[in-house]
Parts: sequence; structure tokens; C-alpha cells
Amino acid sequence: MYPGFACLNEIGCRRGNEDSLYFAVACPEDGRDGKRVFLRPRTAVCAAVCDGMGGLADGSVASGTVVRAVDSWFSGALSAGVPSPGKVAEGWREMIRAVNDSLMRAGNERGKRTGTTCAALFLTARRYLTMNIGDSRIYRIRDRRCVPLTRDQTLGEREVRAGRMTPGEARESGADTVLLQCVGANPRVEPVFRSGSVRRGDCFLICSDGFRRRISDEEIAEVIRRAGGREDGRALDLALRELAAAALSRGERDNMTAVAVRAEVL
Repeated sequence: MYPGFACLNEIGCRRGNEDSLYFAVACPEDGRDGKRVFLRPRTAVCAAVCDGMGGLADGSVASGTVVRAVDSWFSGALSAGVPSPGKVAEGWREMIRAVNDSLMRAGNERGKRTGTTCAALFLTARRYLTMNIGDSRIYRIRDRRCVPLTRDQTLGEREVRAGRMTPGEARESGADTVLLQCVGANPRVEPVFRSGSVRRGDCFLICSDGFRRRISDEEIAEVIRRAGGREDGRALDLALRELAAAALSRGERDNMTAVAVRAEVL
């Protein structure tokens, strides 16, 4: 398979950018052709989006620290071949535990808390694994449908699921922005994992809340679908920019970060 891919990291209307992203392909010797990275069955893609907490100190430090940890993990994880989703989840759980402890210690020493979300994707020719902490999201676009593969870990989401709030009430009250956990600000962090099979043409979108908050799942599916019908190697880049522009036009002020990966079979 090969994935077409695109990355976007925009400051939006903020003074600084607290988002960080990561994208890497194992076995780069398999070759590159523009925005396509040719993969063999035993190679893999790793991507992550981390959104530093604007209400906490040094959010960009927290998000950058987690991204560097993902990079370090991925650099060593493929040394013995492509790990199973179970092994990846095990490695990521330990990685997050170590980073969380490190950020907590640093925050206690400085007297300043820091934190970040983390949404990560591990993709091979046959399987995917997602990890979620916080409210950055991962979607899968398949057959013109955009399906969230993660669930926001927010007060609003919890109250909506319990039937104590409607989605509109959660938005109006601000409860949908209150995180129940994030890396670096909670003594104990429990990542949520999900795995599944990969089909030809699947597109995975990892993004921060600023990127997706003012656009619908249906809009995401339509813009990504149109990108899939173009031969231009920059199609996914243009799709991400179109979605970000739509969010800005509707009043979004937050940083906007996204990684899109489309799986195709050679």
C-alpha cells in the first residue's frame, strides 16, 4: 500500500501555537514519489497530534515533549519488525506513563502545571491502532462517511452520555472544553485504544479541537472525498486548507492542526 498524506499546523488567531504534530514512515528506503510514500506489507506509518493546554503554563512544551516521545518510540519500535497492535498499545501506554511523570515532576518543581492532549495513529497495510487522551480526535473517512474513532474525554461528553446535558447545552456551558484528563496535569493517565482493519481508500484524519470544532463530520467527508478524486499530489494538502479556512470563516480562533493519511494498495 502507499499512503497519500498531508499535514497542517496553523496558529489561527492566537498569539502563540501550542499544538504539535508528528508524521513518520518506517522503511523510507521503499521510496517516495511526491506526496506518496510507497510501503511494503511490513512497514508502517505513525502520526500524532498534541494540543497543549491554553489554560495551563507552557502548553507548547508539553505537546512538543509528547511528540518527541512518540518519535523516540517509533524510531526504536521497528527494529525487530512491525509490532502487533497489542504490542504498540503496550509501548504507548508505558511511553505516556513516563512522559506524564516527567511533566508532572517538572511542573511541581517550577510551581506551574502543564498539559497536553494526544491523539495518535499507528497504521500498517492491514491494521490500524488509535490512542486518545483528551479531546483531539481521529476520524476514518470510508464510503463517503466520516466516523470518529475516538471519544472526547471531556466533562461535556460525559454529561451528554449520561443524559444530563444535550450536546447544545454542553457547548453553551463550556463543559465540552473541560478535559477529564490530559498528559502532564493528572497523576494518572489512562489512554483509550481502538484497533481495526484497513481497507483500500480509507483516509484517517487526526486533528486538534480547533481544526474540527466548527465543521461537521459530513463536511469533512465531502472535502476528503473530493480530494480523493483528484490526481494532484497536493490534493490532501488543499483539502486540509479548505477545511481550516471554513473554520476560520466561522469564527474559530484556536490553533488548528491536522494530519491526513490515505491508504491505497499497490
